[in-house]
Amino acid sequence: MDDDETPTGWQEHHAFLLECAEEGEVDTGPPFSTQLLDPLADVERTFAVTGADTPPWPDPHLGPDGQDIPVREEEYSRCLDPGKHRILAARAEAWALVLVAKGWAEREEIADSAALSWLTDPLVTTHRTTVLRPHRPRRAGRRP
Repeated sequence: MDDDETPTGWQEHHAFLLECAEEGEVDTGPPFSTQLLDPLADVERTFAVTGADTPPWPDPHLGPDGQDIPVREEEYSRCLDPGKHRILAARAEAWALVLVAKGWAEREEIADSAALSWLTDPLVTTHRTTVLRPHRPRRAGRRP
């Protein structure tokens, strides 16, 4: 991370865990390696673009004073704003862009999802299907 970049939530969490470990508050070291933090940071930066037009999704269980509000049972069966779930597609798009840019996967847009034999019938209409195919590193002595 460059000095002028704002740390991502993952990087802030990692720094917090490091601080806790240094103070002896946790038994294990940080769970994130550089190999993991770097792609997570790339996804966060990419999501700032892919998710720019998605509405904010504040925590509905966080009160104005910052305290948790208990979840009511009836909340599990309702969705007052289905449009807020567009954020999921924006997050998936950020992951796809990063994985392809790093050369870890190739992307294929499928126009007819019926062509995918492994796809089960969804509960909603499929509007688009993106398949990411991972690249496997070649091992010495093996055929491509």
